[in-house]
Amino acid sequence: MGVFGPDRISGDAIIRFGKKGETFIEIEGKEPTELRGEETKVTERTRNIMLMALGTKDGDLAGAANLGVEYVIRHCGGEGKIGKVL
Repeated sequence: MGVFGPDRISGDAIIRFGKKGETFIEIEGKEPTELRGEETKVTERTRNIMLMALGTKDGDLAGAANLGVEYVIRHCGGEGKIGKVL
């Protein structure tokens, strides 16, 4: 799930779809990665999503995943379930 540190953001934050050719630095990444994934992106017509939650051994990953599903259902409707927690 995307998480951002507000103390590291300057100016106004805008949430929008990424644009082809834009880059970002992945978690633990050192070099920028170009945005791709046109065939898997979420659009306004998307009806099913897969939400992937990642964490550390000490974190409450199941709790975070459940909260993420709860938020999606609350704000987008539908139903959800936790598939697998490793």
